[in-house]
Amino acid sequence: AQPITGLYIGAGAGANYRMENDQNLPAGPRQAAANAGLQQNGKIETNWGYVGVGSIGWGFGNGFRAEIEGNYRNNSVDTVVLSGRQSFNSGGTIHQYGVMGNAFYDFAAMNLGFGGFSPYVGVGAGYVWQDFRNVRGAAA
Repeated sequence: AQPITGLYIGAGAGANYRMENDQNLPAGPRQAAANAGLQQNGKIETNWGYVGVGSIGWGFGNGFRAEIEGNYRNNSVDTVVLSGRQSFNSGGTIHQYGVMGNAFYDFAAMNLGFGGFSPYVGVGAGYVWQDFRNVRGAAA
């Protein structure tokens, strides 16, 4: 196979798992925690969600590629934990929007008996914004 030369676009969709994380709670749950005399930080556990990714890039014809990637992730909130106590009536969604700049080097394609396989290495840097929508949990 020939190295990628010129403009290319890519897209993908799939499932994503957002790990449980410790964090300062967003405004609504933070105020509810303060009103109940609880810590204003806690854990938010989410369900599996979905992800969409799109990219546009340029192949230089010598194995090197550069691209810009945009991504979106969505997870529904399963549980909010405050001061070590699981809340009830948890809910809401967490939306994540991201952008990355990537650089890749494609190695020569290898035929492994089941089709072409093209390994590559890459580096990237980016930023993700989080949007908490109606994230809630009531103290038990």
